[in-house]
Amino acid sequence: DQTFNITPTEVIINEDSKDVDFRVESNGNANMLFVDGGNNRVGIGTATPNDILHVYDAGGWEPQIVIENAGAHTTPGQLQFYKSRAGSAGTSGDYIGQIAFQADDDSSGTNQTFAAMWVVQDDAADDSKDASFHFSTMVNNTDTENLTIKGGNIGIGTSSPGTVNSTALTTGGNLHVYASSGTAQLIADGSLRGALILNDRGASSDSKVYQIWSDGGELVFTAMNDNESCLLYTSPSPRDGLL
Repeated sequence: DQTFNITPTEVIINEDSKDVDFRVESNGNANMLFVDGGNNRVGIGTATPNDILHVYDAGGWEPQIVIENAGAHTTPGQLQFYKSRAGSAGTSGDYIGQIAFQADDDSSGTNQTFAAMWVVQDDAADDSKDASFHFSTMVNNTDTENLTIKGGNIGIGTSSPGTVNSTALTTGGNLHVYASSGTAQLIADGSLRGALILNDRGASSDSKVYQIWSDGGELVFTAMNDNESCLLYTSPSPRDGLL
């Protein structure tokens, strides 16, 4: 019977691979560490782990997992998701990792995903690697992808940011807001004013930074680096001959 064995190089528990659980009790927690021998799972704080590793607590803001790097340098600790295909070559379209936020609904549904974030390996080619970052939430009982970062673009309501009516825009730097029905809106809502700033980063000597802003019911279009000269002004009561 090789339930417990000590050799010069290792300590072995359950060498014969029997359906035997292993439990470590702490002062106040009967299942501080629990290995479910029959289901190949590990529980911390629970004797009924739901997956390969299950951390459980009933206290407020618990359980917490801390990753600390105490070195006197600039590099941090890391949480890594690694998609390896067991040593085979990577494949475009593979999901690299996902974080799911789950809870029970008000019926019998348990472990329901209410929000998630994940990364896709869009292009696995060694000389043109690409990836995308996706965020989704449950909207009216439907899993809805709300935000996508792909190809240097950010999409809100679209998983293909930077493409409009099948036409690809300039790669990178685009914020694409899409609504499958109704009106797509870009909102700048500030306590002082809402503003949109447009900048041409070219080397031309006459390049300008433009600002469109609203204040007190007025809409103003100015050239910011040209003494804020007013190019367009609209108001319920037009002034200075400007509309």
